[in-house]
Amino acid sequence: MQSKVMESENGLHENSPLIAKQPSPGVSGNSRYQNRVLLTAYLVIIFIMFGDYMQQSPKIQIYESILCSDYYSKADNRLMQGRDCKVKAVQQELATLRGVERLTELLPTVAVLAIPYGIAAKKYGHQIILTFACLGIAFAQTWTLFVCWLSESLPVRLVWAQWVWQLIGGGSTVASTMFFLVLADMTPAEKRTIVFFRIHSALMLAGIVGPTTASLLMAYNVWLPWVLGEVLTFVAVLLTLLLPNRKDERDPKIGLNDDHGTMVHDDSTVAVKHTGISMTERVVAALQRLRTIRTLLTANAQVLLLLIMTGLSNLGNESLALLLLLYVPERYHWTFAKAGYLWSLSAGVQLCLLLVILPCAGHLLRKHLNFSLHDKDRALMVLSCMVMATGALCLGLAPKVGIAIIGIILMSFGAGFLSIVRSLVTLHVSPDNISVIYSVMSMVITSTAALAGPLFNETYSAGLQLGKMWYGLPFLIAAGLVVLDFILTLFIRESHATNMIGQGEDHDD
Repeated sequence: MQSKVMESENGLHENSPLIAKQPSPGVSGNSRYQNRVLLTAYLVIIFIMFGDYMQQSPKIQIYESILCSDYYSKADNRLMQGRDCKVKAVQQELATLRGVERLTELLPTVAVLAIPYGIAAKKYGHQIILTFACLGIAFAQTWTLFVCWLSESLPVRLVWAQWVWQLIGGGSTVASTMFFLVLADMTPAEKRTIVFFRIHSALMLAGIVGPTTASLLMAYNVWLPWVLGEVLTFVAVLLTLLLPNRKDERDPKIGLNDDHGTMVHDDSTVAVKHTGISMTERVVAALQRLRTIRTLLTANAQVLLLLIMTGLSNLGNESLALLLLLYVPERYHWTFAKAGYLWSLSAGVQLCLLLVILPCAGHLLRKHLNFSLHDKDRALMVLSCMVMATGALCLGLAPKVGIAIIGIILMSFGAGFLSIVRSLVTLHVSPDNISVIYSVMSMVITSTAALAGPLFNETYSAGLQLGKMWYGLPFLIAAGLVVLDFILTLFIRESHATNMIGQGEDHDD
């Protein structure tokens, strides 16, 4: 789930231009009440993400232990003594298990469940749907734990059936959408930027503290952090019941299809805005939206190019999230608990990048080197591609773990790439079409995240077959994808519309 939520999280970095100009009608004037609700919302996101991060390392170690036992139970009993769980057969099955698991995690999203749940949110309220979505996520995680706990009786591949539970609420995409809509419902417009920034900071901190806590607890019992993570997820579900539930009675200009809604996956835009009309009219509206998207993309090659770059970049970034805890223990003989610290390291680098490095670099390019908005973003994209490609090559080819750690750090420095792409997209389309393009970007991110599981599973398995030198094959492919992104940046041009927007921003400055 980690990477799924990071898809939504990527949308938060450039939220300032997307904040509504007026407060929602339902916003409470009681500041103490608002603060109490905001604290509850912060706890919901912290508990969910902290719990999710805590589960990753122990879950993979338990997967490996189960697969190892299954492998040797089918072999000669004499091999059971001193068994090696790092043999190719076990590691290939582990990669397959993880790759398909990643795909099944995103099945509810791929199934476009955001649309019917968007309609339900319009009728019953955002908080109710948020609670159901979080409950479905919690049940899916519990199912995985249940299958592993009874692995002597159940085949471990039954963890792939977790997607069935996420049909309750629609999975992480619906959960993230409803979460930010609940916040937007009760937060005045002038405070939304800082609220979303704090949420994003909480996500980053969970990524630092969660894996570290899990690694420490694994020294006592490998099941302990997994169970504790599950408990935190269910606590988050209960906390969602304390959030206010408002039906979408706002002005049509303030809805899922604009400002705050575009920061997360808003595939439900059309359906939500037409709950008062027939299903036929909803279908017609959806088709009209598709035609609008097609027209925008065929008429604006720059935006199409940026969308392609979004897919390539996200696909490359997924390699680190999917394989870090498989690759490092296998190649460098680290324990899963020890490798978990590298996940915290990556999250810490990303936090530093987003809070310090990117803002300072942008300020330097704009104020001291007189770059235009477009040239500033393009320069940052080029630098991000160079750093990410170098990091992926280091990680994929590193003979020693020290070089691999340098590669992880450099790859993590590319975390701001999607934010920069969003900024450029904003410069290349009219304000009326920003939400449409952001919807397409969300679909691209979700689709490539789903594709990443099978892709990197197969390439990692192929690398295991080819020998130790090729264990890092998925990261070499990721480097190739980033190099393609670098080449595509050479074709990004500043349009007349970009110049007009840039002049307006300069005036604002």
